[in-house]
Amino acid sequence: MKRRLCYLLGTVVLCAICEPAWAGDCLDGDDEYVLRLEKHAKKKMSYRETDAACLLVGRMGHSTNRWAGARAARYFRSLRKSKFRKRIGKACERILGRKKFWPSRICVKLLASYGIQKQGAYDTFALQKRYVPFGMLPLELAALGDRRATAQLIERFNSDKVCTTHFVEGNRRTKYCKDFSNRDKNRWKKKAYIEHKIAVLNAMWHLADPQGGAFLKNVVGSEPSQLVRKRAGMVLKRLP
Repeated sequence: MKRRLCYLLGTVVLCAICEPAWAGDCLDGDDEYVLRLEKHAKKKMSYRETDAACLLVGRMGHSTNRWAGARAARYFRSLRKSKFRKRIGKACERILGRKKFWPSRICVKLLASYGIQKQGAYDTFALQKRYVPFGMLPLELAALGDRRATAQLIERFNSDKVCTTHFVEGNRRTKYCKDFSNRDKNRWKKKAYIEHKIAVLNAMWHLADPQGGAFLKNVVGSEPSQLVRKRAGMVLKRLP
């Protein structure tokens, strides 16, 4: 019994001091993931969604809403100065030229993540219409830094439904939507709806577009959520 107890205690201590490499972690390094993208551009290998996820801006942790502010702005600037930025841009230019939906969709998000507003003849923001039909995530729009996104963000803020494109076997596209219409009766939907609004305001903080001033003043004056009003006020103070 004593020996078994010691074994269990030893296991607990070992687990406490070790940091396991969970399946899905980005363990191979950015250089390897960029190299795979370049090989795909040259048609030498397929490119997995998991590889792209290790380069996208979302790996910062956009599941929280604490990415409005100087720290996140420095992170976006570091991506724009990344030594991989040009390589990603050139590889994606070749991939976009093939006009295949899934790889092109990945590249639109990669270009946005590294703040590449134009790559060759391609306009990243305009490419959304074809390859990201429900719009990029607020985090991606913030990283892109294109103020044309302001109107899109305001529309997203005012919507009770947020949709995205999912893929199933055989690359068949399916539509998936989050519906917040009954948020007043469901506390989880209410929380998700507030987080959705704050994410939009975070993106507007980074864009700092004066065209959004009237909208923000209206949010500060009429939004029921104190958290949302406070975030809108923070964005408003940042406007030039």
